[in-house]
Amino acid sequence: MAYSPAERIKKLSQLERFLSREGMPVLLPAAIGLLEAYSARVVRFERLSGKQLETQWLVRGEKNLKRGNLLPSNSVSQAVWRENRLYNCDDAQKRFKADPLVNEHKVNGYLGVPLPGKGGEVRMVLSFLADTPLAVTEEEIHPLLRVAERAALELERVVLSRNHAVAEELRARNQQLELLNAVTAAAGQVLDNPAQLEETLATIVNRLAASTALVFLWDDRARKLSYFAGSDTRFKEMLPAPSREFSSFNQALEGLQEGIWGDLDVKKLFGDFLALPLEIGDKKSGVFVLGANRPVREEHLAVLEPVARQLTLAVDRLVHFQGEKRRLVQLETLSQVATRIAGFLSLDELLPYVVGLLHEHFRYYQMHIFLLDEETNELVVMAGKGVYHGAQSTVGKRMVLERGINGQVARTGKPLLVNDVSKEPAFQFVKELPDTRSELTVPIKAEGKVLGTLDIQSSQPEAFWPADVLTLQTVADQVGIAITNARLFEKSRKQNLRLSILNRLSSEIAAARERKEVLELILESARKLLSSGHALLLVSSGSGLELFFHRLSVEESRAGDRLAKELSRAKDLVKAWAREGACWYHDLSRADGWPRPVTEVLERLGLSRFFCAPLLSRGGKLLAFLLISAENTHESPENFLRLVQAFAYQAQTALENAFLIQELITSEAKFTDLYENAPDMYQTLDSSGVVLACNRTQEKILGIPKKEIVGRPFADWVHPEARPGWQEHLKQLSGSAEESSCHVQLVLPGGAQMEADVHSRRVVLREGGCLVRSVLRDVTEKKKLEGQLLQSQKMESIGTLAAGVAHEFNNFLGGIMGYADLALRVGRPERMVKNLEEIIRISEEAKEVVQQLLSFSKNVGEETWLPVDMEKVLREAALLVTRELHRQAIELEWKVEKAPPIMGHHEQLVQVFLNLLINAVHAIEQRGKISVRLSAEEKSLRVEVADTGSGIKPENLSKIFDPFFSTKGVYGDGRQPGTGLGLTICYNVVRAHGGDITVASEVGVGTTFSLKFPLPQQLTAHRPAKTTVG
Repeated sequence: MAYSPAERIKKLSQLERFLSREGMPVLLPAAIGLLEAYSARVVRFERLSGKQLETQWLVRGEKNLKRGNLLPSNSVSQAVWRENRLYNCDDAQKRFKADPLVNEHKVNGYLGVPLPGKGGEVRMVLSFLADTPLAVTEEEIHPLLRVAERAALELERVVLSRNHAVAEELRARNQQLELLNAVTAAAGQVLDNPAQLEETLATIVNRLAASTALVFLWDDRARKLSYFAGSDTRFKEMLPAPSREFSSFNQALEGLQEGIWGDLDVKKLFGDFLALPLEIGDKKSGVFVLGANRPVREEHLAVLEPVARQLTLAVDRLVHFQGEKRRLVQLETLSQVATRIAGFLSLDELLPYVVGLLHEHFRYYQMHIFLLDEETNELVVMAGKGVYHGAQSTVGKRMVLERGINGQVARTGKPLLVNDVSKEPAFQFVKELPDTRSELTVPIKAEGKVLGTLDIQSSQPEAFWPADVLTLQTVADQVGIAITNARLFEKSRKQNLRLSILNRLSSEIAAARERKEVLELILESARKLLSSGHALLLVSSGSGLELFFHRLSVEESRAGDRLAKELSRAKDLVKAWAREGACWYHDLSRADGWPRPVTEVLERLGLSRFFCAPLLSRGGKLLAFLLISAENTHESPENFLRLVQAFAYQAQTALENAFLIQELITSEAKFTDLYENAPDMYQTLDSSGVVLACNRTQEKILGIPKKEIVGRPFADWVHPEARPGWQEHLKQLSGSAEESSCHVQLVLPGGAQMEADVHSRRVVLREGGCLVRSVLRDVTEKKKLEGQLLQSQKMESIGTLAAGVAHEFNNFLGGIMGYADLALRVGRPERMVKNLEEIIRISEEAKEVVQQLLSFSKNVGEETWLPVDMEKVLREAALLVTRELHRQAIELEWKVEKAPPIMGHHEQLVQVFLNLLINAVHAIEQRGKISVRLSAEEKSLRVEVADTGSGIKPENLSKIFDPFFSTKGVYGDGRQPGTGLGLTICYNVVRAHGGDITVASEVGVGTTFSLKFPLPQQLTAHRPAKTTVG
């Protein structure tokens, strides 16, 4: 209803009295009273905020007029404030049509009252908006102002009170914002290091006065929460790894919120705490736990929720960055492995480098590389690196394929990732590595073949990711290629080294002379060639086997010596070793028939697996045993055995050569002594006859120092008359003859002479040309004895013919006496003359016989060779046996052709044929035939003396020319006289004349002696070129 001005004044007075009461709330009653007094739609208190009015309180407010709205600059209230005067508008729609509030509410009545504050400055405006015009009288203005001022004061007080609460709220908000900014700034710096996240958590603890702040990561693969970072690093050791798996992240969060962490009661550890999820959308990263020093209220959540979001971003960024960094490190490692290991050609350098490089980049708890020993089907540790100080000492340790994670990977050829070893049946606990929680093993392959395994262990559970398998497998594949290359190179290097050692061994063998030197060479070469630090030589001796001591410790020497003694007793085992040749003995427990002491000593010497190579001579005689340890060989037994066999062949050749060389040295010393001190003179000449070397005997006999003999022609010491024969001797050797003999007379210093027989042989040199090696024998005394022997033989022949000669002389004397008697009785002169002539003829014949006997028996000594008529020689010999032929009724068949003369000694040749004729007469005894045939051939004369006697037994044919061999006299049957020297003299005389004598005989048929004499190129008198006897 509308009030009149008077009623409004009255109402204002009542309202003023009401508002003056103490303790009464002013603002709301004042606003309601004013609203009723003026029948207004809206009563609005507008307060200056900066340079613009802001609605602070309104009654009957519309939805579009809310507390705190700033009024437009063209509103009516802004004009009241600017002009500091009361506005009463009956037609506000027209006058203030630009005012959006007036236009919006379609009001016509408006009353604006300025309310000055302290200092007279207008701070507030009281506005009335009504549907009808507001008519205000002068009398109403003062009561209206008093009520308005009273309400304004109350409003100012309310505003101030409200501003204080807002300020407190703002301060709290500022603290939250500062914390959030600090966390945001700190979280923004979290890039690649968990320590940066730990600093951020420490900042949260300091700003919120909390006790601790922790971050746990959610592993969706393992369905577990794991500690990641904390404001206090002590919690890393205090919090155990959770053994429980959760079905979901929410279940894990609820469990943590309930204060359960493994076997640890989190509430007892932290007291009051708050656990918030670290999540962005559907992605669950982990849990943020804040340990509080006071109970956690609802408003704390409003602060921590944005902090948790910032931490989520920081943790995700850190995990992502660590993952990227991990992948980058893996790629760098792969690159380094691929680049660097290609240059390694030695497994001893390659494998430690790989584990060292991986450990340097990834810092794993423990790493090992195993290689497969195909011989024993075991895995062998080749390199190790990690926290275990004895990791490197595990090198060489063996593992069977049937056990362990590495064995399973080696068998299957597939990688195995175990993030919780307690749940893996194949895992084997190692006391030296008690903290192993995760293990990743990949096969090392090359060309589809498993070479070994690469094993990595971690002390953290869930330490490995699927990407790690790919990375490690890539490294293992690179290592497999490098191992193959290294093995090929090592094989090639070893082959080259072995060839070099074998070649050097062959060279050193050629140079080595002493047995000890060769044995040392064999041992040293075996250790280098066979890559074995342990090798023994058991040398065969007369009493058995003996250890060759060379670079052995006292203990090894004692054990080796005992082994030699035990093997010397085990003769059957030694024979078996020698018979089997080079063998590989790899299991002494299966060595059937081996004496127990032998196996015990072998094990003590480190030869539980060894190669045995017998060193035999070409004749199969045992020289030594070479024992080589097979403990550290990386080759197949077949390849190593072939190498042992090749080396053993060289070694046994070396050892046998050492023995032969030693024998040769001994023999050479004996030969040198024999050569230098031989009873005969030895000399070496060139083709022209110059002395190149001679022995000490020649030096003594000639009485001339060697240095004066060497370099001079040997002809300088030959008698001038014998030099043609000596030159002929050399000429024969420079021609077709390989051997030649001659007799020379030497003139010694002082004029003394010496008879010497010379036998020479031609030696053809590889480089061309030839030498002459001669043996000279002093036959001066021999020649004297031969002369005596020849004279004795003549006397023997004369004695043999004595009866015939006596009978012949009786005939001669009978004829002489008969014809002399007739001459005395016959008186006629003509008959006397005839008888006397017959006496003279018979006397001449007698004289001739006597002359022949005297000539034959004469000791002519050495004379010059002259031309000899062979027919005359034969007739003289035949004349001497004529009486014997007649006495025994033996027919003499004479077939002599005209033949040229030869050079020789007439009397010696007569002796030869006389001996042959006498032997023929003795062989026939009564009635038979002797044939003498002479013929000339192209370069020789041929003489045959054949008989029809008893013949010579076959077993005696080879002995008839031997001295003192005879089937007559005291040496034979005794029926015929004989000394056994006749045929020996015949043989020597014929050979001295350069001829040859052979015999053919058949018992009961007869015997034929064939003699051949060379025809001379010229008939010149000279000293004999051949010896007469000897």
